[in-house]
Amino acid sequence: NMPPGKYTFLLKALNSDGVEIPEIKEFGIAISPPFSQSPLGILLIVLVSGTILFTIFFLYKRQTEAKHKITYMDRLNEKKLQYYTNISHEFKNPLTMIINPVKDIIADLDSPEVVKKRANQIHKNAIYLLNLVEQILDFRKIREEQMKLSLSYIDIVEYIRNLSDLFVPLAEKKNIDFRFTSNRNEFLGYIDCKVMNKILNNLLSNAFKFTPEGKSIEIGIDCKESSDFFELSVIDEGQGIKKEELSRIFERFHRNENSSGLGLSFVKELVTLHNGTIQVDSEINRGTHFRLSIPLIGDVENSDDLSITEADEIQLSVPPILQSEQLNENTSQSISHRNSILIIEDNVDMREYLEDQFKKFYAIYTACNGEEGLHIALQESPDFIVCDLNMPVMDGIETIRNLRENFTTSHIPVILLTADSSEEKKIHGLETGAVDYITKPFDFKLLKFKIDNYISNRKKLINKFNQEPNLPADVLTNSDQDKQFIKELTRIIDDSIGKIDFNIDFLARKTGHSRTNLYNKVKGITGVTPHQYILSIQMKKAALLLEETSYPISEVGLMVGFNDANYFSKSFKKHFGKTPKSYQVELR
Repeated sequence: NMPPGKYTFLLKALNSDGVEIPEIKEFGIAISPPFSQSPLGILLIVLVSGTILFTIFFLYKRQTEAKHKITYMDRLNEKKLQYYTNISHEFKNPLTMIINPVKDIIADLDSPEVVKKRANQIHKNAIYLLNLVEQILDFRKIREEQMKLSLSYIDIVEYIRNLSDLFVPLAEKKNIDFRFTSNRNEFLGYIDCKVMNKILNNLLSNAFKFTPEGKSIEIGIDCKESSDFFELSVIDEGQGIKKEELSRIFERFHRNENSSGLGLSFVKELVTLHNGTIQVDSEINRGTHFRLSIPLIGDVENSDDLSITEADEIQLSVPPILQSEQLNENTSQSISHRNSILIIEDNVDMREYLEDQFKKFYAIYTACNGEEGLHIALQESPDFIVCDLNMPVMDGIETIRNLRENFTTSHIPVILLTADSSEEKKIHGLETGAVDYITKPFDFKLLKFKIDNYISNRKKLINKFNQEPNLPADVLTNSDQDKQFIKELTRIIDDSIGKIDFNIDFLARKTGHSRTNLYNKVKGITGVTPHQYILSIQMKKAALLLEETSYPISEVGLMVGFNDANYFSKSFKKHFGKTPKSYQVELR
């Protein structure tokens, strides 16, 4: 335990007799210090300590710089958002003053076609810009926690299906195989429909934008019985997203060659607002798959951050990608509520005259002969056809015969126009399948009255069919082919109500038709979408059960495919204007 240094050890000795020997021996001893106290050790300690201190300082500096950079970027993004929000408010008035006058130009019958074409382009891009403005304003609300969920207790499957139906015309126009799939017929829960509308409109609009003709898009919903969430998927066969972009596509203001830097980031914010998650997989030239997991909100009544919206107040907003398409259809319609007419006439002056007169009230398609008219009818499925009798290539009789023999067009009513006033020709035309026969020269008011009257009577008949439980579906059509189809369709619906896999795709498979053809056919005969027709059959069957049996109302609901008694009562009241209980009481 002696400290380091040099020492002298003195030694005296005694002889064997115990006498001290006078000579003293000296020994030199040197004790070396430990390595840590040696010059080399001290040097190493200084070097190591210096290195450690430098590393700590360097890491601290980097961390501080990173924090400052993140803070700076956050502040920059906030300033960007604040700036965009401020100017977005200022954009609204000018955009309103652009959109409305442009709509007036498009609607003006005296506007030249070239002007209308340019006006349509302006309107399309103005609507797109307005959508971006709305997204920026919503962004700001979310960031400042001003946007709260407004929940509605609805059938989520029905809501998503109805939303996807808005894109069916666009799918047909772009020749895209568009499908809706669900593992459940109904799934009740609380969701914010406006938020869900914006999420799916963005995802589906992107899918249609980047999916080429002939490919497919699918929107699916997976609702597990015991789960407190549901899953949504949007799958396309589009151009895909580069691997290096996937990790950044949800970042605010991140731009790539196919993005404005707002859409998917906005979707991410909305999904997060609904306490959900979103994931994406993509492969170049193979397509993209978005997967959303949306929780069902539980204790709605006791939450200050949530509000309740009645299901009857919910409206589907039309996606911007579809608004410019709908404008062209709407401008040539007024009191007819989007009904369309196909004019097949070989005489140019007559065709243009009829087009000029009818376009004030209907959407118009024109053809110069029966062959061209048949092609347009197959593509556009008009609500009514006005057809000349004597035409080159294919005359009126042959045209009607082809229309009646084709499943897609057999339900479309046709009025024949001809200069031949003989009774024999009239009878022949009516036997072939025309609903009426008008001879030239004719009063346009008479022709329009006949068409308006026919469409009005059809609506009354459809309403009567929906309200009278015992009225069979085949009263909706005069065609034997269509009667057989609607009977078979109704039988399949009756037999399949309540099945897990019962949906529009199931009906399409059972009837042997594509989803698009089935949609157009059912809409053409019944005036409603396939899903609405299914609901009508369910309600009519429920009314018959209430009338002819003594089953409890809840059990009747189960028998027609409704697992929730409250939802069944609401649907029944919406259809018949009275609750099942009131309906039952009135019968007794």
